Amino acid sequence: MAMNRKSVVNMLLVLGAAAAMGTGAWGEEAAEKPVKARFISVKVASKESWVNGELKEGPLQLVFETRLDIKPSLSFQSNSDSIQYLEMTDSSGRKLAPVEFNLGYLYQQGDDGEAYACVFGKAGELPLPDVAWLRLKGMLKVPVARLVTGPVHELVPKKGTEMHVPLPRETDDKTAAPKDIVVAGDPSTGRLFLDEYEVVEKEGKKTVTAEIGLETDVPFELEGFQVLDVKDAVLKTDLRGSSSGRSGDSRKWTRYLRFEAPKDFSKMRIRMVYRVPVESVAVPVDAKIGMRGEIPEEPEKGKGGERR
Repeated sequence: MAMNRKSVVNMLLVLGAAAAMGTGAWGEEAAEKPVKARFISVKVASKESWVNGELKEGPLQLVFETRLDIKPSLSFQSNSDSIQYLEMTDSSGRKLAPVEFNLGYLYQQGDDGEAYACVFGKAGELPLPDVAWLRLKGMLKVPVARLVTGPVHELVPKKGTEMHVPLPRETDDKTAAPKDIVVAGDPSTGRLFLDEYEVVEKEGKKTVTAEIGLETDVPFELEGFQVLDVKDAVLKTDLRGSSSGRSGDSRKWTRYLRFEAPKDFSKMRIRMVYRVPVESVAVPVDAKIGMRGEIPEEPEKGKGGERR
């Protein structure tokens, strides 16, 4: 049965922001899971492609926006096995083409203890206009890494200051201690530096703008920098910009930070946060989605309405 754009829009499935795979859908065990998934929205869009220098509109497809929430102690990783699929069936029992998700690059967002990434699943086969709901089922394998903090290093707060610092050993031990760093003389080191440093004083407050960087030619995955006061409390910083690059075996990262300096700030006390890859987290998905969002499962008889 052919479907035009109008008939598709009329049956468009619209989800609420809290629909699908949230904590309520997973039960009490959800809090223990390192990664959770929930569907944010579903829309119908055309697949666009460039043909002879012109953007051409292709066939319609369903696009599922899915949010992956991750524990703040973890970080998303790049993944070579990036294309994954969820099965999709409709209310009549008809099996549709699977929904394709690309988890190759997950852009991590969030602050104040919240971390997440949004991915988009695409399905080339559209349901018929009279379906009551769709069901997505399967497993998404999400690549993650542990976030580990290193020791504190002190730099003179001045543009051009630098020092060589030890970097963590490469290890396959997923339970290695966070402070498992190299000893003096080990070649695994990096150059920690201040490319820019500026202090603006106004109404008795000092605002510091600093560009902190790290350069190394050994395998290492930097997440970011923390700035600490003399009591090792982490200062609240505003990330104004960042960059990273590679040249041969050399890697370089910079972070442009702005923060209010404490009264006693004679040294720039910096701590690196880096990623240690771990195995992918299997995220089960089994969601029935209707016109008003996810449709909860019917309670079992004799369970007093408890969610299964």
